[in-house]
Order: sequence, then structure tokens, then C-alpha cells
Amino acid sequence: MIGADVGADRGSLAVASDAAAPNFRALPFVHRLAIAYLLTPVAVWLLGWFRWWIGVPAAALLAASAWSALSGSWRLRRPSRIAVVLALAAGAWAVAPAMQSASNDWTAYNTVLLDLTRGGWPTYPVDYLRDSPPLLRYYLGWHMVPALTGRWLGVSALDWAVPLWTWCGVALVVLLFAHGLPTLRAALLAVGVLVFFSGMDVVEMALREGVPDAVRMIRDRLDQSWIPPTRQNRSFDFMSTAMLMEHNPPTRWLLLTPQHFFPASLATLLMLGLRRHSRFLAVCGVVLVCCVFWSPLVASGLLPLAAAMLVKNRNVRHVASWQNVFVALPLFALVALYLTSGAVDFERGWLWKLHDDRIRMVGDVLVLYVAEFLVLAALLWRLEPRIVGEPLFVVAVAMLLVVPWYYYGNPPLDEWGIKFDRPALMVLAYYAARTVVRSGSARDRPAYLALLAVLAAGAFTVVWDLGLRMRTRGVAPYETLDNSVQIDLPVAEARQRIAYSPREPLTALLRDRDADENGRGTLLIRSAWDVYMRNDRLVYVNPQCRRGDGQAEGRFDVDVHPANPRALPADQVDAGHERRVFRLNSWMHYKEGGGCVAATQLPSYDIARIRTGQTAPDGQRLWEAEAHLTTSPPSRPGR
Repeated sequence: MIGADVGADRGSLAVASDAAAPNFRALPFVHRLAIAYLLTPVAVWLLGWFRWWIGVPAAALLAASAWSALSGSWRLRRPSRIAVVLALAAGAWAVAPAMQSASNDWTAYNTVLLDLTRGGWPTYPVDYLRDSPPLLRYYLGWHMVPALTGRWLGVSALDWAVPLWTWCGVALVVLLFAHGLPTLRAALLAVGVLVFFSGMDVVEMALREGVPDAVRMIRDRLDQSWIPPTRQNRSFDFMSTAMLMEHNPPTRWLLLTPQHFFPASLATLLMLGLRRHSRFLAVCGVVLVCCVFWSPLVASGLLPLAAAMLVKNRNVRHVASWQNVFVALPLFALVALYLTSGAVDFERGWLWKLHDDRIRMVGDVLVLYVAEFLVLAALLWRLEPRIVGEPLFVVAVAMLLVVPWYYYGNPPLDEWGIKFDRPALMVLAYYAARTVVRSGSARDRPAYLALLAVLAAGAFTVVWDLGLRMRTRGVAPYETLDNSVQIDLPVAEARQRIAYSPREPLTALLRDRDADENGRGTLLIRSAWDVYMRNDRLVYVNPQCRRGDGQAEGRFDVDVHPANPRALPADQVDAGHERRVFRLNSWMHYKEGGGCVAATQLPSYDIARIRTGQTAPDGQRLWEAEAHLTTSPPSRPGR
């Protein structure tokens, strides 16, 4: 049970379940919950998206394969004090993503959530430029359960379903990370290492830029987060000058990419805690395939650790189980068919292809090594010499040594590097926390103090991240949002989340969609730009884009006349709006590729007439048109 799961540690780096003899006992309660957390979204996806003759048998096989790992008493005893405190601490950590709803990253996640919630399953986001809408194709592991809740209970349920589902995952990460530690003090100390774990970015700045410039850059970062700005911030490059990636800390994963944070953290901690447990080995392939559904790039980083898990493992024969052969392989084929259908490819290659100065490039890589993980690994080896006998630790360091030399992504962003290395960084955080907890009374006091200094230097990045999120927080109720992948995301991001031409084998397996539902709203104006009213927004569509042509960016002017001017809310009058005309003059956000679709928000009151047009950047009037509404416009969803 939960209380028993945070049991006493026997003083070794390995956890209690690392006994050499075959272990057929039930898995610890928290570990079973973590496996269920990773598998549940896949089961929901199979049942909700596919025809019954493929979805039901596939979900049944998934449940049957997990039965041996999940079986055991699910009667919850009174949880220990350690477990309760850790769960509350996880709640404080899980609050951080709620601050992100106003950020660009979370705007993208919300578009997927809202399309999943308001659209059919399988989901085809509205497309104004094609008669046949594209298929939503994305890493949906984190999205599926909250979206299912929203479909059952309404969009407003996302306001609590999203943070609740996130908190459940964070609580499992925290409990797994502290599993086996004997006291509350040790558990909280270990979790503190995890929350503030990061590479020494401040040291990297000093090595690259010199101490004076590094101090200025640190001051600029703090100006953007905790310290009230007293002067104009100087611009600086957040990314390494020669690298396409940086080893992001776990807290930043949670803040910006929860869909990648949970498979990287939970699967890695499961392998660390259960690497010699026969029941886990029998389903480890199924767990890894489910992680592919959560995040394929993170799953690629889990594979080397999975191979290391089998080194010196006397229970390796259990890997060749019917679950890993007859369930994991077909499920992988289905997930791969979905994720690769219409997938966007990125630029890829070796690092030296991007740099003419090879000597500078090698020097930058060495700086990255020293600042991000090499000093930390050396100190862990000094304090715990036996750690070099831990295959997972050795493979994690090897992964971090290799990953900077290859990039996959459009520079300066390395999509593969910043996700592939996350399981390896979780391994380092795990062993760093265990070493801090166990080596407080170590005879090698200088090495222990040096380890604390390295961790403290890395904590700066996390403190800056949290401060920045505190200043940019802004939570809007989901029922007031009308985001959609095709409308609200730039085309480069939208194409990462949709498949314009799904493969025929996949479409044959998916459920039929309602061909009459296009979701575009009401066509108000047909002009140089077609204007639709979709809920409480005007959507401008360039018809030329359907023929492959584009149009230069211009400014849309919108005059909105209320149906009942006297009923105009007083707060809108106080804000400077006239009672008879609500005027929107703003540069619209265009998708890349010529500006094909744009949208603007309408006021909340009923509208009688809309007059709109477009002005070119040089002031030339491109077109204008007017629409009279004979009926009230659709209200905002949930209003």
C-alpha cells in the first residue's frame, strides 16, 4: 500500500525490489498506479477512435497484458505520513502548469484539448481551405483522459480535469522518486533535489561569455522573473551559442511540456525501481509502447535505458513474455501507423554540418559537458564508487555524451535532443538525490559540499523559470475559449498536430466521421476574403489559398454595431468604446505561407451589423464589405 511503498531503505543505491532472485510478488502499489496512469490514455484512444472490431479487442488485450502487473490487493490502507506530505508537495509542484494557460505552449495544448472535447472521435479539426478536414495526429497521452471528461461533462469540466489529471501524474512521480527512503526528511530532501535539478547554466554562461557578461545576463534573467524591472532588459540568447539544445530541468518539462514530462519521468523511475522485478519485466514492452503514444521522442530515449535494465539481470527470460510479444508488437504497429500518418519531417544531421569553426564547436560541446552533467557525474562517482557498476547510470551518461552531436529539428530547436535526453537526466537526478540523502555524513566532506554547490548552481535555472511563470500566469476558463488547431496555430505548429492525408490502412480502422459537420460556422461575407462567424469570432479566409496563391499581410478593420445600443455594458463604455460602434483595429495573426486564415474576437453582446475590410501596410484599402445579422450570433461556448 502507499504507506508500505515508502518503506525503509537498506542503505544501498538500489531500491528494495532489486533482489537478484526472481520476484513474483505483487508490484508496489504506487508502481502499479504509475503503470495504470501510462496505459489508461491508450485504452481510451483505442476504444474512442477505432472501429469496434479493432478497438475493443485491442483495449481488451492491453488490459489483459497489464493484469499480471496490476494484480494484487487494491485495498488502500491508511497512507503513511511520508506519502501524505509528498502528495501535498506534489500538489504545490503541479500548480505550476496551471500558470501556463496564457503562454504560447499552453495555447497549443489547449487547442488540442478543445478540439478533442468539442469535436468527434476520431477528431478532424475544422479546415477552411479544404473540403476534407485533416485528422488530428499528435501525442495524445496527456490529453485523452481530460478530453474524455470534457466530452462527458462539458467543456467547463476541463477547468478541474486538466489540473487533477496533472496532479495525479506529479504525485506519482514524487512518490516513485522518494520510494524506499526511510524518513520524511530524506524524502523531502530527495524531492527538493528533483524539483530544482538542472545543469549549471550560470557556469556555462561564465565559461562562454566571461564573468562580467554572465553577471549581466543573470541580472537580465532575474529582471524578467522575480525582480521588479527597473530598467530595460538587454536581449540575450537563451540557447547555447553553438548547441541546438540545452539539458532542460524536470521542472521546465512540467511547466512547458507535460505530455513529455510524464512518460520520461514515470517510465524511467519504473525501470529504476523495478528493473529486476519479474512482473514488470513481463510487461515492460507494453509500457514502452504506451510511452510511444505519449511521446515518441522520449520513448526513443527510454530504449537505451531499457537495454541497460536487462544487463546483469537474472530475470531477463521474463522479457520474452506473451505480453511483450503478442500485445506490445501489434500495439506498436498501430501507434506507429497513427503517429507517422502525415507526419512532418524535420531537418536533421550531424552537428558539424552547421558550424564552419569546428574548433569552436568542439570547445562549446566540452563546455556543455562540464556545465550540464560531467562534473555532477564525477562527484557522484567520487561519493558512491559503486555507481559505476549501475548499468542505468553508465548508459545515461553515455547518452548525454552522444546526444549533442546529432540534431533533429529546425535550428535553433533540436526536437530530438531536448526529448531524447530526458530519461537520462532523470536517472542522474535520481542518483544525485540518493547520494545527497545518504552522504550527509560522508568522510569525503569536500566532495559532498562540491555536490551541493553543483546542485545549487543548477537551481538558478529553475528559480528563474518559476519566477518567469509567476509573472506570465493567467488562467482563463476553458468554456470561454474557442481555440482550434487549424485556426489558432501557425502552420508549422499545426502541421505537427494534424495529418492532411492519413494513410489508407489507418482510415480503414478509424471510426466514420459525420461528413455533414464541417464546423466552419456561418458564412457572412464572400469577398476578397471570405468572412465566417464561428461562435464569437470572425474568421477571415483567403480563397486564393485554395488555389495555392497567397496574399500580403494587411490590417483588418471591423465595425460592430450592437443590436441594442442602450444595452451595451457599462464597463465597455468605460473602456472607451462608443455605444453605437465597437471598433476593432488590429494587425491579425497569420499562419505562415502567405496568410491564409486569421481570426478576431467579437464583443459579448448581440450584434446587428458588421462592417469590415482590409488595409495594406502602405495604407491602401484592399477591400471592404458589410453584413447584417437577421438573428443573434452564436453565443460563446458555455456562456
